[in-house]
Amino acid sequence: MMRERLGLFMIAVVFFSIPYSGLDHDDLLSSEVSDRIGLTFMTCSVLFAQAMNTIPLVQRQRLLVYHEMNMGFYKVWEQYASLSVMVLVLFALPSSIIAYFMAWGMGGMRDKVGYWIFGWTNAFILTAFGEMLALFYGMYFVDVLKAMTAFISVFVTIFVPCSGLLIATTDIAWPMQIFAYLNPLRYGAASDIINQFEGRSIVQDSTYVTYEDGDDVIDYLGYDSMTGSKVGNDLIILIACVMIAVSGYATTRYLVSKSMMGNES
Repeated sequence: MMRERLGLFMIAVVFFSIPYSGLDHDDLLSSEVSDRIGLTFMTCSVLFAQAMNTIPLVQRQRLLVYHEMNMGFYKVWEQYASLSVMVLVLFALPSSIIAYFMAWGMGGMRDKVGYWIFGWTNAFILTAFGEMLALFYGMYFVDVLKAMTAFISVFVTIFVPCSGLLIATTDIAWPMQIFAYLNPLRYGAASDIINQFEGRSIVQDSTYVTYEDGDDVIDYLGYDSMTGSKVGNDLIILIACVMIAVSGYATTRYLVSKSMMGNES
């Protein structure tokens, strides 16, 4: 299953990266700023969304895992920790490598190794959050349809619209801005945009684009009003990962104890 999943994911990455393969690898052109923002949106969104494929895998193991914990073969934290490591190593790690290096290898990334390393690190952390959320839903819901519906609903109605890429954060209505500032996808996109545009000059080759430099792009998207640091943004995503993991463990522990009490009665 892992090979099929990663193979299909690789095909999807190549498919959505092809329109951006003509971007200039040496200079940051004003006419290509929107394309680079679009590639960031596609990369971050696909990395996050592909975690949904983890839910059927977790669902197939769910009954067995709960049975083993009920019988006392494993402690709850041991099972949940092993599942967390599994999805991070088997899915988050290769998916982030495939998506980031293939997408930006075709689209044109900054020429220093440090930018590539940070870009992949950001992609991995964002993917890890998506995987931990999928694990939480997979362990909580009884059937796969409900779990996947919940994941898709949150992704489509909150994460994507409030990412700051489709709509600039300053243009989002105030009540919805609360979700923007609590949105890990937004922090991941901000880190990627800052990593690409910070401190770069823009070659003006279009009269329709008015960005003065890379920092002006960051300011337009509202990503300078967050932590102001790409490292700080990633730390927020890491905190969100830990919170989701702890919530998933606590929920699983509660469901196991509830099931055990039901069996005793």
